[in-house]
Amino acid sequence: GLIAGHTINQVSNHILLWETNTITDTIPVDGGVAQVNSLNNQKQIVGLIHNGARNMAFLWQEGTFEELGTLGGQNSIAYDIKAEGNIVGAASRDEELATHGFLWQEDVITDLGTPGDVPNATSRALSINKFGVIVGEAQVGDVMHAVVWEDGQIIDLNTLLPPESDWELLST
Repeated sequence: GLIAGHTINQVSNHILLWETNTITDTIPVDGGVAQVNSLNNQKQIVGLIHNGARNMAFLWQEGTFEELGTLGGQNSIAYDIKAEGNIVGAASRDEELATHGFLWQEDVITDLGTPGDVPNATSRALSINKFGVIVGEAQVGDVMHAVVWEDGQIIDLNTLLPPESDWELLST
């Protein structure tokens, strides 16, 4: 029964929260443009705010925006939030363009890494379920592969395809 979104026009940017077919909240975004990516049943909303210089992952709850931070670089984006408030996304580690998937829980952001921890490789954590299993994508060589993070391990889902499968590449 909940839907979140954003609206952008030449005058203002707002996050909108719909509940039972009615807009129940319009949240003004000052100092940037917001993109909403997910919400949970506790009306916590995540996404990114772009302020012209950088993108920053945010959590909005009970009228307050909280920046989630980065892994050492300038940019981050939050893609999903589960009921308990755990958030996944991608964040830059340094001034390079490469990002790593992250898990944010209890005010701590954790780098989820890439397969083989290859320098300058990229990963993005796109969704998390109620069991804490995270899915996303990660760079393997020059190609993005679908991955799952579970119990502190990253698994390339392509390694689980049977040899006789018609599937050639799971990318996201």
